[in-house]
Amino acid sequence: MLSREQANQIGSELIEQAEALRLEKKNAKVRRISFFYRFPELQAFALLERPGRLQEARTATMRKPTMIVVWLFFSVLTIAAALYSLKYKPLGRLPPIAYWPAMAILMSPVFFYQRTLMRRHIRAEALARHGNTAAAGAAD
Repeated sequence: MLSREQANQIGSELIEQAEALRLEKKNAKVRRISFFYRFPELQAFALLERPGRLQEARTATMRKPTMIVVWLFFSVLTIAAALYSLKYKPLGRLPPIAYWPAMAILMSPVFFYQRTLMRRHIRAEALARHGNTAAAGAAD
């Protein structure tokens, strides 16, 4: 016969196992975050919140005037480089598809600038969540 304490301990262990299994299933459904966006500041949010917070940061970042200006500048630069390469063929007889990697490289600063702004936005949200509103305002 089991004592009351032993029964409680066994019951607690069974509950912990069931909770661990439930969390494992719940975490398996979470959308994975790309390697480029795994900021340490995201640890301030629950696992299920992180993809949503990342999407909010992306949306807020793309609406900033500086991001729009950077995106337009590099887009125009890339289009000008594409037109130049089609007209003057600086690489000789290579087909136009050979220039695509160069165009992607020309647009890469936009990605890195967007990533920086997103990280600032998430850092400000994480600081605000923990009640440090003065530091959150300084992070922007």
